[in-house]
Amino acid sequence: MSGFLPGSGRFDFFASLFPWHERRFARRVSRELLKLYRIVAASHPGLHGRDLYRKIVIARTRADPEAAEALIDQAEESFAAWPVPRALTFCDVVHFIAVSEFLRSHGNSAWIHVNVGREVASQIPHNL
Repeated sequence: MSGFLPGSGRFDFFASLFPWHERRFARRVSRELLKLYRIVAASHPGLHGRDLYRKIVIARTRADPEAAEALIDQAEESFAAWPVPRALTFCDVVHFIAVSEFLRSHGNSAWIHVNVGREVASQIPHNL
């Protein structure tokens, strides 16, 4: 049975046949981060944008402020800087976290088969 553990060749092969697993993972992470957003925003009503995102990343990942800022910078570089620079959104941060956590938890996955951005956008309000 150990051949079907995450990161094993057989597990990764079968997981790649079922993109619903990736969709479900992205939606779950999105819902968890939206709940955390609401909790942190209520606890810190004066925070907005990057400052609020940093608190959420710290709460989610238990990272120090510098590591949280680095993650936010990576999300901005990945989704808000190209092809046209725009303001970073919470959806961008959630998208980056969902992809990062999925790849980390599925060590041998070469890529993700679904549009994670679409799954995240279906769960996160556009005004955040």
